[in-house]
Amino acid sequence: LRAKAGDLVTIKSTNTDGYANFYFSGGGNHYSIIDGFIIDGSIVQNSNIYIQAASYIRFVNIESKDSTCNHFYVYVDTTGIEILNSKIHDGTMFCGGLHGHGIYFSGSNGLIEGNDIYNVQGFGVHIYADPGYPQMPSNNIIRRNVIHNFGIGRYAYGILLGSGDANAAYNNIVYHGRSKGI
Repeated sequence: LRAKAGDLVTIKSTNTDGYANFYFSGGGNHYSIIDGFIIDGSIVQNSNIYIQAASYIRFVNIESKDSTCNHFYVYVDTTGIEILNSKIHDGTMFCGGLHGHGIYFSGSNGLIEGNDIYNVQGFGVHIYADPGYPQMPSNNIIRRNVIHNFGIGRYAYGILLGSGDANAAYNNIVYHGRSKGI
């Protein structure tokens, strides 16, 4: 699914009860590429892009903006999700009593590369197992991203590799975190 070259194509829900602008679920391998869209999350009730029990989806050249919760929420039972060369920024980002993140990632074998993540309320990239769920996010790579102007809550990091095995973050630039700390 690709935006027409040269056009600015915005996807924005008109349903105030909408859950997400992009919602992938139901298991199985999707082998999908979403390329070149502006995704406006100012109306949806959860994350701008929500992926659960779906695998092999690539987001490239996306602008995710004005999220009401997380910009990308890659939930459990996912593998091979890629978020590449995208701008991820701004929004109220308050969900379930917590500040939302640029990318909340609980999947495995993912790639987060070449993104500009800024003006997010919580973490830039948050690799963490869903509480109470046995799947651990493993073998994810976070590289060549610029993460800045993040964090207004008590805890906020540019990149958190919080759980799982063989996750790696390298060659990222992280600055202007605003967390209050512990």
